[in-house]
Amino acid sequence: MKKYFLISFVVLCFSNNINISAQENLIEKFKASTWFGVREMKSNILPLNKNLDFLNYVLDNQEYTNYEYLGFATQIWFKGKWQADLKLTLDPSFRPSSYMVKAMYFPVKQFGLSMGMFGYPQYINQFNEFHLVSDGGHFEDTDSNYRQSVLYDNGFSAGIIVPLNYKFLHLTVQMNSGISSFSKLTETVLLKEKNNNFKKEIQYKTVNSYNLFIYPEVELNVDCLKFKKNVLGLQMQTSWYKTSKAINYNRTTYNWTYENPIIEQVKNPEHPLTKFEIDFGLYYRWE
Repeated sequence: MKKYFLISFVVLCFSNNINISAQENLIEKFKASTWFGVREMKSNILPLNKNLDFLNYVLDNQEYTNYEYLGFATQIWFKGKWQADLKLTLDPSFRPSSYMVKAMYFPVKQFGLSMGMFGYPQYINQFNEFHLVSDGGHFEDTDSNYRQSVLYDNGFSAGIIVPLNYKFLHLTVQMNSGISSFSKLTETVLLKEKNNNFKKEIQYKTVNSYNLFIYPEVELNVDCLKFKKNVLGLQMQTSWYKTSKAINYNRTTYNWTYENPIIEQVKNPEHPLTKFEIDFGLYYRWE
């Protein structure tokens, strides 16, 4: 995720510093924007069983969790029928939060096709608590720190675009679908039996699994000030992402020593997962 974010950030900076002569030769229009928004994740928590289900530990409560983010984007209309769109967001700690890179082709003015890639984080909190409950309360974690891991949901999408323009109003509706997968995760839990010296170490290594998703997007731009080839305006963006996910893994358990490990392949049930985003901001467009 950080690698993709760094590449995207370099491209964004480069795009925002394209000189006018290059724009006149290659580019029909150019837009830079910034915004503030809220992301809401919804899923469900499945009943406790003998296997750790990481997705039971991604929510702040039983149904959803919220994140705030600051966003930056650049969009380029190339001369001809092609467009490019790059979006980056940061969380309140100014850590990379998500990215999206998209190429768009418009065979006709009011209809387009898109292809892109994206990524956003899922935070897994205190998953080690599973063992403190599932083992009947007989074990304690030797690591007393707050346990948080980060998974990135990376995906590839394709879709259709319908832009609608009327005077100073610009509405863009997109319907996307594709496949996505969580990044790999490796975690270790070291447990000690209470009132005893018996210890066991459990290692988790997740495996990739790919899932289909749908991802509609809507963007509204309102031109407020226009002077020569420069336009300043307000924008609203919203999107809804729906999929089903499971985190499967290989589990290795060591009792007392690192000899004779118990190795198991675990396949967990899928959770329905949705992500809703809405944000408001400003844009500058050169045309």
